[in-house]
Amino acid sequence: MVEALRLKDEMVSSGKQLNVAVMTSLITAYCKQGNLCGALDFFDEVNGNGLSPNKVIYSVMIDCCCKNGNMDKAYALYNHMKSKDISPSSFNVNTILRGFLKMQSLEEAFNLFHESVECCIADDLTYNSLLSCLCREGKVNEAFSIWEKMLSKGVAPTIVSYNNLILYHCKQGNSDLAHSIFSDMLERGVKPNAVTYSILIDGYFKEGQTGHAFSLFDQMIGENIIPQDFTYNIMVNGLCRVGRTSEAWDMLKKFVRKGLVPTHSTYNSIIDSFMKEGSINSALTVYGEMRKRGVSPTVVTNTSLINGFCKSNNIDLALKIWNEMRGKGFELDVTAYSALMDGFCKRRDMESALQLFYELLEVGLSPNTVTYHTMISGFRNTNKMEEALDLHRRMIREGVPCDLLIYTTLIDGLLKAGKLPLALDLYSEMVAKGVMPDTITYAVLINGLCNNGKLENAHKILQEMNLRNVSPTIFIYNKLIEGHFKEGNLQEAFRLHNEMLDRGLVPDDTTYDILVHGKVMNENSLSGAFYA
Repeated sequence: MVEALRLKDEMVSSGKQLNVAVMTSLITAYCKQGNLCGALDFFDEVNGNGLSPNKVIYSVMIDCCCKNGNMDKAYALYNHMKSKDISPSSFNVNTILRGFLKMQSLEEAFNLFHESVECCIADDLTYNSLLSCLCREGKVNEAFSIWEKMLSKGVAPTIVSYNNLILYHCKQGNSDLAHSIFSDMLERGVKPNAVTYSILIDGYFKEGQTGHAFSLFDQMIGENIIPQDFTYNIMVNGLCRVGRTSEAWDMLKKFVRKGLVPTHSTYNSIIDSFMKEGSINSALTVYGEMRKRGVSPTVVTNTSLINGFCKSNNIDLALKIWNEMRGKGFELDVTAYSALMDGFCKRRDMESALQLFYELLEVGLSPNTVTYHTMISGFRNTNKMEEALDLHRRMIREGVPCDLLIYTTLIDGLLKAGKLPLALDLYSEMVAKGVMPDTITYAVLINGLCNNGKLENAHKILQEMNLRNVSPTIFIYNKLIEGHFKEGNLQEAFRLHNEMLDRGLVPDDTTYDILVHGKVMNENSLSGAFYA
């Protein structure tokens, strides 16, 4: 660059005119260095001295402006180029279009797109850039409008065009619609690639359609399309997602023999899935294989182990992994903290759990809904409802969403503690915030109200369930029937039993125990009254 500038100065000092070739070389050099200011200054200098830039110079300058995020200047150069009767190319349009899309300037991007279509310089890259952005943003109507225009203008869709649309529909959970686009692609003679198949396979796995996923994988092999590492990883992750972890592990070993390089994500999926199944030895086998192959465990890997150990009451093993992570300088995240807190809570060691909670705050992390639910459940299980309510108030202050699970846990704890007014107030607060109760919440309410002798309130909850079209469970009917037997109201108890049968619910052993016990209890009461 220094040498080029020296030659330029020598030309000027010797009275020689700068030519377009020198100008192009210098501007290109400035741009390669990322020196946009230098490029613009030199451009203005030679332009002011009567030397007219050509299309190459404009293209280099526009590209440099876009790479530096100066879209105003890029578009100004584009218009200046047109004012000099230099026709922009599709390369110029696509460069600026991608810049606008990167800056989220959709209006400017659309204006440029329509202009390029009118001038007949929009090519498949132009259409694909917009399609990709619109699909990513979920603007499906606009995306299909671009698609229709592409077809009407005779621009043939490419594999990139199809992959964008297929990916969008798979992300929306519409794998069947994605497959119809895949079929259209085949009819038009566009050959799918490994990316196409991988997107569809992933989509089917996420929807639980394992058979379709395997069928596509077999079709891919049959078409002699070589699966990539990401294809194999999708297959393994997909099997884990549907609970077929042993198959996933066998498949991974088979793929490794074929030369697959597994990612952290692949190993993590299998380890996490085995841990959730309670297959700790299998998870540790995968963990050992992972390390043997030189794939270092990540925070996610170790968090899965901690979570699994805690759920199986192996808190000592969880602490060992935790201390190893700290010793290796891992940046522990909220998920890791929450997993270990859960272990302490399950052991009813709320002091250690709370200490970990405050440590999480001290290191600058923010507790999330899972963290709060873990702690609130722990306090509920140890009958410390004041502490649980304090955490609930704290999360509300901090703007952390309080979900149905947390409300249900709090209501359950308050009812068990005999604090009915507080429980009902919390229930009203929950509904007012738009958090709608489910069958479990209703079961908790009716159970608590019946245990506290509030049958009338329990019946109101049952009526509310009917109004919200939430079907009562056997458990709910059992509690109500039992409550009425305790109060000596046999008629209502048997009416509820008949109502339960009319709903198609099958009585369980508890139902029969309640009926027999209730009948005997009331017969004894009657005979006692008779002989008194």
